[in-house]
Amino acid sequence: MDNQELCDELSKDLSLKIQPDTCLLLGHFGVELTGYRGQYLGIHSFDVHIFDLSISSELSPKVGLLRIDRDDGALQKEISIRQKMSGHRMVVPLLIQEQANHVIFDVSSFLSKLTTNRIEPEQSEKTLDPHDSDLIDEDFLEDLYLDDDINLIEIDRATLGLNYLPEAETTLEAWFNQTKSIGETLTNIIQFCQFTSYLNQQGWCFGQINPKMIAITRPITFYDLTGVFEIGSKLKGIAGDYCPPELAAGYQVSEQTSSYLVGLILYQATHNCLPTNHRHTDSSLFIQPIPGIYQVLSACLASNGDRPTLQQILSLLVELQKDYKRPSIHWQAIGKSTLGLSINRLQNEDAYGVREQYLTGASEPYILGVLADGMGGMEQGEIASKMAVKELVEGQIPTSLKSIAEWNKWLISLVQKANYEIRKAIRNGGTTLSAVLAVGKELAIAHIGDSRIFLIRNGCICQISEDHSLVANLLACGQIDYEESLNYPDRNILMRSLGSQISINPDQIQTLQSFGKDYSLTIEDGDILLLCSDGIWDLIASDELCNIFTENESVTNSINRTIDLVLSRGASDNATILALSCQVTNHL
Repeated sequence: MDNQELCDELSKDLSLKIQPDTCLLLGHFGVELTGYRGQYLGIHSFDVHIFDLSISSELSPKVGLLRIDRDDGALQKEISIRQKMSGHRMVVPLLIQEQANHVIFDVSSFLSKLTTNRIEPEQSEKTLDPHDSDLIDEDFLEDLYLDDDINLIEIDRATLGLNYLPEAETTLEAWFNQTKSIGETLTNIIQFCQFTSYLNQQGWCFGQINPKMIAITRPITFYDLTGVFEIGSKLKGIAGDYCPPELAAGYQVSEQTSSYLVGLILYQATHNCLPTNHRHTDSSLFIQPIPGIYQVLSACLASNGDRPTLQQILSLLVELQKDYKRPSIHWQAIGKSTLGLSINRLQNEDAYGVREQYLTGASEPYILGVLADGMGGMEQGEIASKMAVKELVEGQIPTSLKSIAEWNKWLISLVQKANYEIRKAIRNGGTTLSAVLAVGKELAIAHIGDSRIFLIRNGCICQISEDHSLVANLLACGQIDYEESLNYPDRNILMRSLGSQISINPDQIQTLQSFGKDYSLTIEDGDILLLCSDGIWDLIASDELCNIFTENESVTNSINRTIDLVLSRGASDNATILALSCQVTNHL
């Protein structure tokens, strides 16, 4: 119909006669009656098209729901709840709530129209859409009586409520049929649990839900609160797929009721069906063996009186969500060292070590890789490098470490302790030290000397350590160029090392903060960290190292190829390389 025809049919009379295809004027909304949904708790529900007359002269209708009840009935109770929850972002407000002096309608007139137009299954493969104004759910048809006296409904002093309907594809009912991860499932179940917990704190609980009237949006939104009841109330005749079984037996509405519904929604979301025996709760309930989910479902769907509180469920779900959000991080650590071919070096003064741990109760796993290149001769360098690696790999870990910054401070303290122990044990020896520490996906380093730390990512290599050597200083100051640095006569002289002085200041130990105050580095899937003594990087350029590790699928093969290449080029020094390869798997 056009705008003029619509306006001609709009009625402002609060004595309403409702018929199929008629129009009402409620506030600034034009309401076209298109179908009758049935009766629930005394509330009569009608499918409607809603025209917002205040927005545009070209009326574009939206599907909605008009509900009518006695002024002291369940609809008025819902309106009262809505008023107390005014402004809650999870509750979709009513468009209109009004009182009418008298309402009359004939159910059979709607039933006759809709059954005439109803599409039979053998005539079409179209799925019944609850928003289709020409169709009606067969469950409602079975509940309606065809007696004329019963079908003629008259209500004096009626309450009317008008609201839009959620888009069909956004409803909880539609979401149940969608493919979703455990993480996404938990996010939405947690929101439902938060809302039910809030209701419980106000003295109300869900006794029943309608998945067609809950929208899985951000956040979840509720279009219908008629299934919310005061704690302690007893309901007669309430039953259905989304109702705890004890309510049909006359039990009082309680927090246990909502706990069951949380479990019921979680069950259908993870099992793609409702539990077959949920109306008769017993120990034979089948639950898929999904860690964490299994325990929550077992608790929530237990017999009445044995279920956890909503706050307990919420805590369990939040912790479970953290576990599923946390990516799985797996490290492969491979190292190899060679004495080299120099006739003047009879001891291997290099050392390396790895410490990997998955602490029970810790928020993140960690891995620590350490490499040291000793110096001093007469076994002094060998002892110094081994002591440095031992101090870091065996250092006691405080239980209070939380952030990567705290872990970095702990790492620096171990380097300082290693320096003290080396200085105390050895007079004329020392060592370089390069350490990488990955906690979850966050990286920290501690470095002193001229061993090097490289990061290989996406086929590119980057040196993330600084050389604390004379030649590096001269190069940085512009006194020599890069070509000269390659063959500079004093290129083996170090400016910093462990054991060279009694104590070492934290600012003498390089960390990632050397690149900037807020600098941090997050590990990505496929990253490779390389720790190399100068016996490696002096003979193999960084680009060549990158090619070796990106062209070989096996880290072990890359390590072996690197050592073989060093030996083939003379290996005039001890040569050590440690590779840490990371694999990150996200669950969400």
